[in-house]
Amino acid sequence: MCKGKFIVLDGLEGSGKSTVLAMAKEHYGSKLTFTREPGGTPLSEMIRKLIFSEEGKDASILTTVLLFLASRAESFAKFTLPALLQGENVLADRGDSSTFAYNIYGIPEAEKLQLEDFFFKFRAMFFRDCFPDAYIFLDLTPEEGLARKKKQSDTDKNYNDEKPLSFHHRVSKGFVSFFRNPNLVGSKVFVINAFQSREKVWEDVQKAIDSVIG
Repeated sequence: MCKGKFIVLDGLEGSGKSTVLAMAKEHYGSKLTFTREPGGTPLSEMIRKLIFSEEGKDASILTTVLLFLASRAESFAKFTLPALLQGENVLADRGDSSTFAYNIYGIPEAEKLQLEDFFFKFRAMFFRDCFPDAYIFLDLTPEEGLARKKKQSDTDKNYNDEKPLSFHHRVSKGFVSFFRNPNLVGSKVFVINAFQSREKVWEDVQKAIDSVIG
């Protein structure tokens, strides 16, 4: 159904996604179409602002999950899917992997169990026949990621940076669980060592992207 390839770039806070994305835009140019989640369309960007607002910070767990899913559904239907159908290769800054790790695994165990099944049912509904072809995960420890974030400007931060280390460890476990989930059959997963130099990380990311888009 989809002519283009769909790649999700993901990682913990401070993993270097922004640096990799900037290098990808410079290297690939029009060979890749870029988007981000939450965001990607005017309405999805409005939802993003709401999610990371002071009001959004205090939203209930279910409200937050539904806002992320609403943003993705809109962005995928109005931007990502049309691009894929036209044969464009799309690289997304975060995706369903982040929603699962941060908003499902990052919450208390009792509520996580209730939302996990719902998440994958919703995922199947809006991706349909155009699931991500690949996930590229920039892997490093929460401790290293948060240490890097402290050196960044406030414009690069959100309320997740203020959460305790235990939250970020749950998120890390969430990514592991997501990438091992049987619902991901058909999607390639590239785990990149983000402790390496920026140049080596980019080299590994580029190899992964090239292997997917050809």
